[in-house]
Amino acid sequence: MNNSRRYLTLAALLVFSGFSAAAAGPVTPGDYKLALKNGAPCTLTLASNGAANAGSCANAPVSHWRQTGSTLELDQGTAVFAVLQANADGYAGKTIESNASLTLTPASETAAISH
Repeated sequence: MNNSRRYLTLAALLVFSGFSAAAAGPVTPGDYKLALKNGAPCTLTLASNGAANAGSCANAPVSHWRQTGSTLELDQGTAVFAVLQANADGYAGKTIESNASLTLTPASETAAISH
């Protein structure tokens, strides 16, 4: 009984003290490096109006994006292409159709990391 009470007290303390995954801030429109599986990164441009330009990303037919909390959704027309979660470097997730790994990092961060 004491162990259960201690566990519940600790759990409540952690919940109420804010010990949880922090929600990511809003996505900043601009150029991002998109890497699908282990392929070479390509540039994906996210516009402030929710449009996306995949440019040289032949394997990522993304035309729109939207953010809900810490989740970033990339859409191809009316279908969802990928769902990504915020992480320390940007976003990481999977494509819906093929369950392939996908990462999205701000182009400026990618340049800084490579040097």
